[in-house]
Amino acid sequence: MNSTIYLFGNFGQGITLYPNDYTKNIFKEFISRANAPTQLIIHRDRAIMNYGYIRKIENGQLFGICVQINGQYLTAIKKLFETFEDITTNIVVRGDIIKLNNHGNLVSTTSKLTDKPQEVDRIINYCQTELLKLSAFCQTLPSIDYSTSDSDINSYKDTDNNQNILNSSVKNGYTFIYKATDYDTLALSGYRSTLYSLNKENEANKRTITELDKQLSILKRQKKQMNVVVCLVLTLFVGSIVFFNTLDEKNRDIQSKQETINQQTSENTKLTKENEAISNSRVILQNQYSSLRKNYEKLDEQYNSLQREYDMLSSNYNSLQFTVNSKQKEINELQSERNTLVIRCNNYSRTISRKENDYSALQKKYNSLSSSYEMLSNKYYSTKEGKKELKKYR
Repeated sequence: MNSTIYLFGNFGQGITLYPNDYTKNIFKEFISRANAPTQLIIHRDRAIMNYGYIRKIENGQLFGICVQINGQYLTAIKKLFETFEDITTNIVVRGDIIKLNNHGNLVSTTSKLTDKPQEVDRIINYCQTELLKLSAFCQTLPSIDYSTSDSDINSYKDTDNNQNILNSSVKNGYTFIYKATDYDTLALSGYRSTLYSLNKENEANKRTITELDKQLSILKRQKKQMNVVVCLVLTLFVGSIVFFNTLDEKNRDIQSKQETINQQTSENTKLTKENEAISNSRVILQNQYSSLRKNYEKLDEQYNSLQREYDMLSSNYNSLQFTVNSKQKEINELQSERNTLVIRCNNYSRTISRKENDYSALQKKYNSLSSSYEMLSNKYYSTKEGKKELKKYR
Protein backbone atom coordinates (compact mmCIF):
# COMPACT_ATOMS: atom_id res chain seq x y z
CA MET A 1 0.00 0.00 0.00
CA ASN A 2 1.57 3.24 -1.23
CA SER A 3 0.37 5.78 1.36
CA THR A 4 1.13 9.15 2.96
CA ILE A 5 -0.02 10.14 6.46
CA TYR A 6 -1.23 13.65 7.38
CA LEU A 7 -2.12 15.10 10.80
CA PHE A 8 -4.34 18.17 10.98
CA GLY A 9 -6.61 20.04 13.36
CA ASN A 10 -7.90 23.28 14.75
CA PHE A 11 -6.72 23.95 18.32
CA GLY A 12 -8.04 27.50 18.67
CA GLN A 13 -5.63 29.32 16.33
CA GLY A 14 -6.80 28.20 12.91
CA ILE A 15 -5.95 25.09 10.90
CA THR A 16 -2.63 23.42 11.71
CA LEU A 17 -1.27 20.78 9.32
CA TYR A 18 1.69 18.41 9.06
CA PRO A 19 3.15 18.07 6.52
CA ASN A 20 1.99 21.46 5.24
CA ASP A 21 1.34 21.25 1.48
CA TYR A 22 -1.41 21.54 -1.18
CA THR A 23 -3.79 19.34 0.85
CA LYS A 24 -4.71 22.20 3.18
CA ASN A 25 -7.80 23.10 1.09
CA ILE A 26 -8.95 19.47 1.21
CA PHE A 27 -8.76 19.47 5.02
CA LYS A 28 -10.59 22.81 5.18
CA GLU A 29 -13.47 21.07 3.34
CA PHE A 30 -13.25 18.13 5.76
CA ILE A 31 -13.43 20.43 8.79
CA SER A 32 -16.28 22.55 7.40
CA ARG A 33 -18.51 19.43 7.21
CA ALA A 34 -17.51 17.87 10.54
CA ASN A 35 -20.98 17.62 12.16
CA ALA A 36 -20.73 14.53 14.40
CA PRO A 37 -18.42 13.80 17.36
CA THR A 38 -16.46 11.56 14.95
CA GLN A 39 -16.62 11.15 11.18
CA LEU A 40 -14.77 9.55 8.30
CA ILE A 41 -14.40 11.67 5.16
CA ILE A 42 -13.39 9.99 1.88
CA HIS A 43 -12.23 12.21 -0.98
CA ARG A 44 -11.27 10.88 -4.41
CA ASP A 45 -8.86 13.13 -6.31
CA ARG A 46 -8.34 11.29 -9.63
CA ALA A 47 -6.02 8.34 -8.78
CA ILE A 48 -5.59 9.33 -5.13
CA MET A 49 -7.95 8.35 -2.32
CA ASN A 50 -7.93 10.49 0.85
CA TYR A 51 -9.34 8.81 4.00
CA GLY A 52 -9.72 11.47 6.72
CA TYR A 53 -10.78 10.93 10.33
CA ILE A 54 -11.96 13.87 12.47
CA ARG A 55 -12.56 13.76 16.22
CA LYS A 56 -14.21 16.74 17.92
CA ILE A 57 -12.79 17.87 21.28
CA GLU A 58 -13.62 20.56 23.86
CA ASN A 59 -14.15 24.29 23.10
CA GLY A 60 -15.19 23.71 19.47
CA GLN A 61 -11.76 22.33 18.56
CA LEU A 62 -10.97 19.17 16.60
CA PHE A 63 -8.19 16.75 15.70
CA GLY A 64 -7.79 14.82 12.44
CA ILE A 65 -5.77 12.08 10.72
CA CYS A 66 -5.68 11.41 6.98
CA VAL A 67 -4.15 8.56 5.00
CA GLN A 68 -3.61 9.23 1.30
CA ILE A 69 -3.48 6.09 -0.88
CA ASN A 70 -2.33 6.11 -4.51
CA GLY A 71 -4.14 3.87 -7.02
CA GLN A 72 -6.07 1.79 -4.46
CA TYR A 73 -9.11 2.06 -2.20
CA LEU A 74 -10.07 0.44 1.11
CA THR A 75 -13.08 -1.85 1.34
CA ALA A 76 -13.27 -2.28 5.15
CA ILE A 77 -14.80 1.00 6.29
CA LYS A 78 -15.66 -0.31 9.78
CA LYS A 79 -12.10 -1.61 10.35
CA LEU A 80 -10.73 1.77 9.12
CA PHE A 81 -12.92 3.50 11.70
CA GLU A 82 -11.60 1.15 14.41
CA THR A 83 -7.98 1.70 13.33
CA PHE A 84 -8.34 5.50 13.49
CA GLU A 85 -10.00 5.19 16.93
CA ASP A 86 -7.15 2.95 18.19
CA ILE A 87 -4.59 5.51 16.92
CA THR A 88 -6.54 8.32 18.64
CA THR A 89 -6.51 6.34 21.91
CA ASN A 90 -2.72 5.98 21.65
CA ILE A 91 -2.36 9.75 21.08
CA VAL A 92 -4.65 10.58 24.03
CA VAL A 93 -2.75 8.27 26.41
CA ARG A 94 0.54 9.92 25.43
CA GLY A 95 -1.07 13.35 26.03
CA ASP A 96 1.35 15.44 23.94
CA ILE A 97 -1.22 16.58 21.34
CA ILE A 98 -4.61 15.83 22.94
CA LYS A 99 -5.50 14.36 26.34
CA LEU A 100 -8.36 13.76 28.78
CA ASN A 101 -8.90 16.51 31.35
CA ASN A 102 -10.08 15.93 34.93
CA HIS A 103 -13.69 15.75 33.73
CA GLY A 104 -12.91 13.01 31.18
CA ASN A 105 -13.23 15.33 28.15
CA LEU A 106 -10.75 15.53 25.27
CA VAL A 107 -8.71 18.78 25.17
CA SER A 108 -5.71 19.95 23.14
CA THR A 109 -2.29 20.45 24.76
CA THR A 110 -0.79 22.51 21.92
CA SER A 111 -1.88 25.17 19.45
CA LYS A 112 0.31 24.05 16.54
CA LEU A 113 1.45 20.59 15.43
CA THR A 114 4.83 22.06 14.46
CA ASP A 115 5.46 22.80 18.15
CA LYS A 116 5.65 19.02 18.84
CA PRO A 117 7.79 17.64 15.97
CA GLN A 118 9.00 14.52 17.82
CA GLU A 119 5.49 13.45 18.84
CA VAL A 120 4.15 14.18 15.33
CA ASP A 121 6.86 11.94 13.79
CA ARG A 122 6.05 9.21 16.31
CA ILE A 123 2.33 9.39 15.50
CA ILE A 124 2.94 9.24 11.73
CA ASN A 125 5.20 6.20 12.13
CA TYR A 126 2.61 4.56 14.39
CA CYS A 127 -0.15 5.29 11.83
CA GLN A 128 1.93 3.75 9.05
CA THR A 129 2.35 0.58 11.12
CA GLU A 130 -1.32 0.31 12.04
CA LEU A 131 -2.71 1.19 8.60
CA LEU A 132 -0.35 -1.31 6.96
CA LYS A 133 -2.45 -3.99 8.64
CA LEU A 134 -5.32 -2.97 6.32
CA SER A 135 -3.35 -3.77 3.15
CA ALA A 136 -5.37 -6.95 2.74
CA PHE A 137 -8.49 -4.84 2.34
CA CYS A 138 -7.08 -2.72 -0.51
CA GLN A 139 -8.27 -3.08 -4.09
CA THR A 140 -7.27 -1.44 -7.32
CA LEU A 141 -9.02 1.85 -7.84
CA PRO A 142 -11.50 1.71 -10.75
CA SER A 143 -11.53 4.29 -13.52
CA ILE A 144 -13.20 7.65 -12.93
CA ASP A 145 -16.95 7.65 -13.44
CA TYR A 146 -17.54 10.82 -15.45
CA SER A 147 -21.25 10.71 -14.70
CA THR A 148 -20.30 12.33 -11.39
CA SER A 149 -17.94 15.18 -10.55
CA ASP A 150 -15.18 15.55 -7.99
CA SER A 151 -17.38 18.05 -6.12
CA ASP A 152 -20.35 15.68 -5.61
CA ILE A 153 -21.01 14.91 -1.94
CA ASN A 154 -22.80 11.94 -0.32
CA SER A 155 -23.37 11.52 3.42
CA TYR A 156 -23.90 8.30 5.39
CA LYS A 157 -24.09 6.98 8.90
CA ASP A 158 -21.61 4.37 10.06
CA THR A 159 -24.52 1.92 10.28
CA ASP A 160 -25.46 2.29 6.59
CA ASN A 161 -24.75 -0.39 3.96
CA ASN A 162 -20.98 -0.83 3.46
CA GLN A 163 -21.28 -1.46 -0.27
CA ASN A 164 -23.24 1.74 -0.83
CA ILE A 165 -20.52 3.66 1.01
CA LEU A 166 -17.80 1.98 -1.12
CA ASN A 167 -19.63 2.74 -4.37
CA SER A 168 -19.99 6.39 -3.36
CA SER A 169 -16.33 6.65 -2.29
CA VAL A 170 -14.97 5.66 -5.70
CA LYS A 171 -17.56 7.59 -7.76
CA ASN A 172 -18.13 10.88 -5.88
CA GLY A 173 -15.75 13.61 -4.90
CA TYR A 174 -16.63 13.49 -1.19
CA THR A 175 -18.26 10.80 0.96
CA PHE A 176 -18.98 11.61 4.63
CA ILE A 177 -19.64 8.83 7.17
CA TYR A 178 -20.83 10.17 10.52
CA LYS A 179 -20.59 8.27 13.80
CA ALA A 180 -22.47 9.69 16.78
CA THR A 181 -22.06 6.81 19.29
CA ASP A 182 -19.52 4.18 20.38
CA TYR A 183 -16.63 6.19 19.01
CA ASP A 184 -14.36 5.50 22.01
CA THR A 185 -12.34 2.30 22.04
CA LEU A 186 -12.52 0.00 25.04
CA ALA A 187 -9.03 1.14 25.97
CA LEU A 188 -10.00 4.83 25.82
CA SER A 189 -13.24 4.19 27.71
CA GLY A 190 -11.31 2.25 30.34
CA TYR A 191 -8.70 4.97 30.48
CA ARG A 192 -11.46 7.60 30.86
CA SER A 193 -13.16 5.50 33.57
CA THR A 194 -9.88 4.95 35.38
CA LEU A 195 -9.02 8.64 35.12
CA TYR A 196 -12.48 9.56 36.40
CA SER A 197 -12.11 7.16 39.35
CA LEU A 198 -8.64 8.46 40.10
CA ASN A 199 -9.92 12.06 39.96
CA LYS A 200 -12.77 11.19 42.33
CA GLU A 201 -10.34 9.39 44.62
CA ASN A 202 -7.97 12.34 44.36
CA GLU A 203 -10.76 14.76 45.30
CA ALA A 204 -11.73 12.52 48.25
CA ASN A 205 -8.08 12.40 49.31
CA LYS A 206 -7.93 16.19 49.02
CA ARG A 207 -10.99 16.50 51.28
CA THR A 208 -9.42 14.03 53.75
CA ILE A 209 -6.14 15.96 53.68
CA THR A 210 -8.05 19.21 54.26
CA GLU A 211 -9.83 17.68 57.27
CA LEU A 212 -6.55 16.28 58.61
CA ASP A 213 -4.94 19.68 58.11
CA LYS A 214 -7.71 21.24 60.21
CA GLN A 215 -7.19 18.64 62.99
CA LEU A 216 -3.43 19.12 62.74
CA SER A 217 -3.89 22.89 63.07
CA ILE A 218 -5.98 22.35 66.24
CA LEU A 219 -3.31 20.03 67.70
CA LYS A 220 -0.61 22.50 66.76
CA ARG A 221 -2.49 25.31 68.51
CA GLN A 222 -2.94 23.12 71.64
CA LYS A 223 0.69 22.14 71.51
CA LYS A 224 1.67 25.73 71.02
CA GLN A 225 -0.42 26.76 74.05
CA MET A 226 1.24 24.06 76.17
CA ASN A 227 4.62 25.15 74.90
CA VAL A 228 3.72 28.71 75.80
CA VAL A 229 2.90 27.70 79.40
CA VAL A 230 6.16 25.75 79.76
CA CYS A 231 8.06 28.60 78.22
CA LEU A 232 6.42 31.07 80.62
CA VAL A 233 7.45 28.98 83.67
CA LEU A 234 10.97 28.59 82.39
CA THR A 235 11.04 32.26 81.50
CA LEU A 236 9.96 33.25 85.04
CA PHE A 237 12.62 31.01 86.57
CA VAL A 238 15.36 32.16 84.31
CA GLY A 239 14.06 35.72 84.56
CA SER A 240 14.32 35.73 88.35
CA ILE A 241 17.95 34.57 88.15
CA VAL A 242 18.67 37.10 85.49
CA PHE A 243 16.82 39.78 87.52
CA PHE A 244 18.98 39.32 90.62
CA ASN A 245 22.15 39.17 88.57
CA THR A 246 21.02 42.21 86.68
CA LEU A 247 20.14 44.02 89.95
CA ASP A 248 23.67 43.46 91.29
CA GLU A 249 25.13 44.63 88.02
CA LYS A 250 22.83 47.67 88.08
CA ASN A 251 24.08 48.60 91.60
CA ARG A 252 27.66 48.40 90.43
CA ASP A 253 26.73 50.31 87.35
CA ILE A 254 25.00 53.00 89.46
CA GLN A 255 28.13 53.45 91.61
CA SER A 256 30.24 53.70 88.50
CA LYS A 257 27.83 56.21 86.97
CA GLN A 258 27.83 58.24 90.25
CA GLU A 259 31.60 58.49 90.10
CA THR A 260 31.31 59.49 86.50
CA ILE A 261 28.72 62.14 87.43
CA ASN A 262 31.01 63.57 90.14
CA GLN A 263 33.87 63.69 87.71
CA GLN A 264 31.68 65.32 85.07
CA THR A 265 30.43 67.86 87.68
CA SER A 266 34.03 68.86 88.44
CA GLU A 267 34.76 69.12 84.75
CA ASN A 268 31.55 71.11 84.29
CA THR A 269 32.66 73.65 86.93
CA LYS A 270 36.00 73.96 85.20
CA LEU A 271 34.29 74.38 81.84
CA THR A 272 31.97 77.05 83.32
CA LYS A 273 34.95 79.13 84.38
CA GLU A 274 36.54 78.68 81.00
CA ASN A 275 33.25 79.71 79.43
CA GLU A 276 33.17 82.92 81.48
CA ALA A 277 36.74 83.70 80.42
CA ILE A 278 35.80 83.04 76.81
CA SER A 279 32.73 85.30 77.21
CA ASN A 280 34.94 88.13 78.52
CA SER A 281 37.35 87.60 75.67
CA ARG A 282 34.39 87.62 73.31
CA VAL A 283 33.25 91.04 74.63
CA ILE A 284 36.78 92.42 74.14
CA LEU A 285 36.96 90.96 70.66
CA GLN A 286 33.51 92.36 69.89
CA ASN A 287 34.69 95.85 70.90
CA GLN A 288 37.82 95.43 68.81
CA TYR A 289 35.70 94.25 65.93
CA SER A 290 33.42 97.34 66.25
CA SER A 291 36.46 99.65 66.27
CA LEU A 292 37.97 97.88 63.28
CA ARG A 293 34.61 98.06 61.56
CA LYS A 294 34.47 101.82 61.99
CA ASN A 295 38.06 102.17 60.73
CA TYR A 296 37.19 99.99 57.79
CA GLU A 297 34.14 102.11 56.94
CA LYS A 298 36.23 105.28 57.21
CA LEU A 299 38.97 103.83 55.02
CA ASP A 300 36.33 102.58 52.60
CA GLU A 301 34.90 106.11 52.36
CA GLN A 302 38.39 107.52 51.76
CA TYR A 303 39.01 104.87 49.18
CA ASN A 304 35.78 105.75 47.39
CA SER A 305 36.75 109.44 47.44
CA LEU A 306 40.20 108.66 46.06
CA GLN A 307 38.60 106.44 43.46
CA ARG A 308 36.37 109.29 42.31
CA GLU A 309 39.40 111.65 42.15
CA TYR A 310 41.32 109.00 40.27
CA ASP A 311 38.46 108.58 37.81
CA MET A 312 38.30 112.37 37.30
CA LEU A 313 42.08 112.65 36.83
CA SER A 314 42.02 109.67 34.52
CA SER A 315 39.33 111.38 32.47
CA ASN A 316 41.34 114.68 32.41
CA TYR A 317 44.48 112.76 31.50
CA ASN A 318 42.71 111.06 28.62
CA SER A 319 41.39 114.43 27.42
CA LEU A 320 44.86 116.06 27.68
CA GLN A 321 46.41 113.07 25.99
CA PHE A 322 43.99 113.52 23.11
CA THR A 323 44.86 117.25 22.94
CA VAL A 324 48.59 116.50 23.08
CA ASN A 325 48.22 113.95 20.31
CA SER A 326 46.32 116.51 18.22
CA LYS A 327 48.97 119.20 18.84
CA GLN A 328 51.75 116.77 18.14
CA LYS A 329 50.08 115.97 14.87
CA GLU A 330 49.89 119.70 14.04
CA ILE A 331 53.56 120.15 15.04
CA ASN A 332 54.53 117.25 12.81
CA GLU A 333 52.60 118.80 9.93
CA LEU A 334 54.23 122.25 10.53
CA GLN A 335 57.62 120.64 10.82
CA SER A 336 57.02 118.93 7.51
CA GLU A 337 56.00 122.27 5.94
CA ARG A 338 59.08 123.99 7.47
CA ASN A 339 61.35 121.33 6.06
CA THR A 340 59.78 121.83 2.68
CA LEU A 341 60.26 125.63 2.94
CA VAL A 342 63.87 125.23 4.08
CA ILE A 343 64.56 123.11 1.05
CA ARG A 344 62.90 125.67 -1.18
CA CYS A 345 64.87 128.53 0.51
CA ASN A 346 68.11 126.65 0.02
CA ASN A 347 67.20 126.16 -3.61
CA TYR A 348 66.39 129.90 -3.97
CA SER A 349 69.65 130.85 -2.20
CA ARG A 350 71.65 128.74 -4.61
CA THR A 351 69.72 130.27 -7.50
CA ILE A 352 70.35 133.80 -6.16
CA SER A 353 74.08 133.03 -5.71
CA ARG A 354 74.24 131.85 -9.30
CA LYS A 355 72.37 134.99 -10.45
CA GLU A 356 74.69 137.25 -8.42
CA ASN A 357 77.71 135.54 -9.93
CA ASP A 358 76.20 135.96 -13.37
CA TYR A 359 75.44 139.65 -12.58
CA SER A 360 78.99 140.24 -11.37
CA ALA A 361 80.34 138.70 -14.54
CA LEU A 362 77.99 140.84 -16.64
CA GLN A 363 78.88 143.94 -14.59
CA LYS A 364 82.55 143.32 -15.27
CA LYS A 365 81.80 142.91 -18.96
CA TYR A 366 79.66 146.06 -18.85
CA ASN A 367 82.38 148.04 -17.09
CA SER A 368 84.93 146.78 -19.57
CA LEU A 369 82.68 147.69 -22.45
CA SER A 370 81.98 151.14 -20.91
CA SER A 371 85.65 151.82 -20.57
CA SER A 372 86.24 150.74 -24.11
CA TYR A 373 83.31 152.87 -25.27
CA GLU A 374 84.64 155.96 -23.49
CA MET A 375 88.04 155.44 -24.94
CA LEU A 376 86.58 155.02 -28.38
CA SER A 377 84.29 158.03 -27.85
CA ASN A 378 87.18 160.15 -26.77
CA LYS A 379 89.16 159.06 -29.77
CA TYR A 380 86.21 159.66 -32.08
CA TYR A 381 85.39 163.09 -30.73
CA SER A 382 88.97 164.10 -30.94
CA THR A 383 88.79 163.65 -34.67
CA LYS A 384 87.32 166.23 -37.07
CA GLU A 385 84.18 164.27 -37.73
CA GLY A 386 83.68 163.80 -34.05
CA LYS A 387 84.16 167.35 -33.25
CA LYS A 388 81.62 168.36 -35.93
CA GLU A 389 79.11 165.92 -34.56
CA LEU A 390 79.79 167.09 -31.04
CA LYS A 391 79.03 170.62 -32.09
CA LYS A 392 75.63 169.45 -33.37
CA TYR A 393 74.62 168.14 -29.99
CA ARG A 394 75.70 171.25 -28.23
